[in-house]
Amino acid sequence: MKKILSAAIVSATVLTGLGINQADAASGNTIQSVQQIHQGDQSLEGVKLGQNIQDILKTQKPSGYSYKPDNTEHYYEFKTSKGLMIVTAQGKKDQGTVKRISMEYNKPNGPTLNQVRHQLGNTVKWSYHYDDRTGNFGYVKDGKTTYQFGTESPKDRNLKLYRIDIEK
Repeated sequence: MKKILSAAIVSATVLTGLGINQADAASGNTIQSVQQIHQGDQSLEGVKLGQNIQDILKTQKPSGYSYKPDNTEHYYEFKTSKGLMIVTAQGKKDQGTVKRISMEYNKPNGPTLNQVRHQLGNTVKWSYHYDDRTGNFGYVKDGKTTYQFGTESPKDRNLKLYRIDIEK
């Protein structure tokens, strides 16, 4: 009887996926991406912190490039269907490793500032500003990760996630 019960529990676990920690890379301006990054995921939109920039350049063509005057940082801009991604690499041009990933999504249609604040807990820093002429802005800073929020109209007061910045 114990063997049958044990086999049934193991089978149920395998079938339902319990006990399996499956995580996809953070993608999109969603609350799931916020959760994954907060739990330690170091990737965003298929690019990982510490990854060799050559690997990225093999699969994606940059739409822009610039560098720090002392050549210690290189900035690669990639236009994607989701928005604009800027990858900062340290080291030599086209030879360094990813130090920072900034992803600005096409629209501020992610979770609200309050949803992200509540998801991340009381240890985050945050601020927001409303202005009927210049628009509305907010941010949440969680360690070295920053989430930026905005609205599509200055009259809209519902700040939504539109940009994520992660760094080492």
